[in-house]
Amino acid sequence: WWTGNITAYFAMACILKGVLPRAEAALKAAMSYEQTPHNSPERRILCAWGELALARDEADLALNIAERLLSSAPGHTNDQPIPWLLQLKAKALMASGRMSEVIPVLESAKSGLLQRQERPLLWQVHGLLGRAYKYVKQEEQARVEVVAAVKVIEELKETIDDEYLRGNFSRMALKTLPREKYLVASSTIVEKYHGLTEREYTV
Repeated sequence: WWTGNITAYFAMACILKGVLPRAEAALKAAMSYEQTPHNSPERRILCAWGELALARDEADLALNIAERLLSSAPGHTNDQPIPWLLQLKAKALMASGRMSEVIPVLESAKSGLLQRQERPLLWQVHGLLGRAYKYVKQEEQARVEVVAAVKVIEELKETIDDEYLRGNFSRMALKTLPREKYLVASSTIVEKYHGLTEREYTV
């Protein structure tokens, strides 16, 4: 159990750092992406395979993995969405250019995260929704999602005691969000949420 979870988290860390060969080696040693997972750690490993596929621009493989995991999830219903799998599916759809399908998936993920109060993933889903709504030219809804993402980032930042880690988390998280000026209501909102000026936010 511990080995499987640690392998999945190690692979995800490697993917975030861009060290894809190390991620692949760790995942291959644990299980193939073609295998059917039989427990929670194996499901996390397969999800990490999906994230690796995305990092390699293999959107079809990532989508296949996400859909396999969703269809095989114990007790999965629309009333009990699985946010981390829905996020993977949404990112795969975005990478495939299937933007019209992305928003319902992300809204379902957001609903599940709000039910669970899982803020570490919530800001990411808000950010992806901001991009999706921007793509379909719903600028006001895009702005709402981006501001919500910034708000959650600020809340999480305040839970980090170390000043360097706190600042680094904030900077790296904000870099993932859409930066167009019209998505931010005013410089006051930006300053309130993360201490940057409007110009710094859009650079």
